[in-house]
Amino acid sequence: MKKQRLLPILTLFLAISCRNPQSSFSPYLTGQPETDGSLKMLYRTLSHTETAEGRFILINRISQILRNADRITFDLFLQHILLTYPEDPFNAYYLLQRAQNCEDLKNPGAARVHYMRLLKEYPELTLEGRSLSERALEKSLALTRDADTRIELYKMKLARNPEPMQKTEIYYHLAKAYEEKKEWKKALTAYENFLGSPYVAIHNDPIAYSSAVKKVKLSKFQSVDWVYDDLNRLVGDIKYAIRTRNARLIQRYQSQAGFFASSWAQDELEAESSFQSGIGAILQRQPIRYRDTLDPISNDREAYLETWNWQYQVGKWYFYFTKIDYPADPEINGKWEWAGIYFGDKHFTTGTAEEQ
Repeated sequence: MKKQRLLPILTLFLAISCRNPQSSFSPYLTGQPETDGSLKMLYRTLSHTETAEGRFILINRISQILRNADRITFDLFLQHILLTYPEDPFNAYYLLQRAQNCEDLKNPGAARVHYMRLLKEYPELTLEGRSLSERALEKSLALTRDADTRIELYKMKLARNPEPMQKTEIYYHLAKAYEEKKEWKKALTAYENFLGSPYVAIHNDPIAYSSAVKKVKLSKFQSVDWVYDDLNRLVGDIKYAIRTRNARLIQRYQSQAGFFASSWAQDELEAESSFQSGIGAILQRQPIRYRDTLDPISNDREAYLETWNWQYQVGKWYFYFTKIDYPADPEINGKWEWAGIYFGDKHFTTGTAEEQ
C-alpha cells in the first residue's frame, strides 16, 4: 500500500524536476562553490532567454568560465547547447569552439571531426569579419594527412576562393595530393593550373615552380634522350664537351624539361632559350675551367660541379645535376639529368678539389 502511494509522489517529483531548468545544467557545474554560484545564475538566465543573440552573450560568458575551470565540462556544455538548440544560427561558432578545445586537449582526431562537421553540415557564418568555415578549412588541412580528404578540402578552398592569386598555392598542393594518390593525370592538370595562375612563392618549397614545369614538360615528351642512368658518366661527358669546346654537345646534355639558370637566392625559373643556346658560344670563345670532383655538398639525389672563367656577368657557375622525380613514368624516374646552373659563389664551403 505504501509503495502504491509512493509511486504518484515519485512521478510528480520527476515531472517537477524535468520542468526545473536548473536540473538540466547540473552536469555542467565544476564543483567549485564560488564558480558554480556564478554558473547557476547564468544557467537560470539562459534557460529563460529566447533569442539567439541573447543566448550567444550568455553562452560566451559561461564558456569563458568553464574554459578556465574545466575543459572537459566545457566540451560537454557546448555539446548540450548544440543538441538543445539545433536551429541556433550561432551553432557553427559553438562547434568551432568544441574543435579548438579538443586541439587544446591534445585530441586532434576529435577536433578534425568537428571541423569537418562545421564545413559540411553548417551554413556559412562570419564573426568579426572572419569566415568560420575558412578557419575550419585551414584547421582541417593542418590536421589531415589522408590524401583523399585533403583533395576534398582543397577543392572546397578552390570553390571559396574566386581570386586567381588565391588559387595559385591551392592548385600546387592539390597536385601534390593527387601525386600521393598516384592519380598522375589529375596531378598534371593541377600543375598546369598552378603554372597558369599568378606567381606566388610557395612556403618551404623554393623549387615548386621548376619542379612543376619539369613534370608538365616531361609528360609531353615521347623520347627523353638527355637522361643518364649513371651520374659519373653524365658529368664525364659534360667535362669532355667543355674541354673540346663542343657547343653542340654542351647543349645536347641540357635538360629539355625546364633547364634553369639562376642565382642561389632566386627561385629556379626556366632559363631563356637564347641563354641555353648561348652557353656553347661562350664555351667556344675562351677555355672554361672546372673542378676535378663534384662539390662536397653533393649527395645521392643532387650534385654540383663548380666551373669558372665564363665571363658572362658572373664568371663562376655551378652545374646542377639531379635525379628526375617523375613517378608517372618509371622508365625515367630516378635517372640523372643536368637540370640547370647556379651563378656565383655559394654561401657555404666547397672543399679544396684540384682544378683541371
